[in-house]
Amino acid sequence: MARKTSSRNGATASGRARTTKGGSSSSRRRASTGTRTTRSKSGSSRRGSSTSAPARKRGRSRSYLMPVTVILVMILAAWSLYPAARVQYRETREKARLEMELQGLQARNDDLREQVDRLKTPEGVEDVARQTLGMVKEGENAYVVMDTQDESVVDRPAEIADSGIAEDTFWQDLLDMVFGIE
Repeated sequence: MARKTSSRNGATASGRARTTKGGSSSSRRRASTGTRTTRSKSGSSRRGSSTSAPARKRGRSRSYLMPVTVILVMILAAWSLYPAARVQYRETREKARLEMELQGLQARNDDLREQVDRLKTPEGVEDVARQTLGMVKEGENAYVVMDTQDESVVDRPAEIADSGIAEDTFWQDLLDMVFGIE
């Protein structure tokens, strides 16, 4: 917006054009359709461009600062949160291991309860005496068959306890390596 001033002879002046009282309409139109000029901070007039060359260079030279700042903030956040994440991950893995062990022990406990309930009956006692002690009733003959191959005997409670352990996935192995879990 331009400031209007009046002169002695009654003419008004604006920042773009000066008209007189008796001026034609074409001079007014010319004044309103003039070229647009912008002034930079240094005060010089320049047509067309709204930014000066040094301002554009400053914008380009600072364009790398944002990604570098973001990366540095992410590194700082990871460095400060690593100890807490490590403790959390270790506790989560330990909890999962203990839950698997608990399931195996509960299964073993159920098997032992069934054996105890069976041994409380006369038929159960008789079966255990025949199998483990080799006892027979009167008039029966016991035969022992020996196997010539050496087969390793699997411990049943250990088999039950280990049966629920799942294999570690690639991501679990990677996280174990990152957090130092063996």
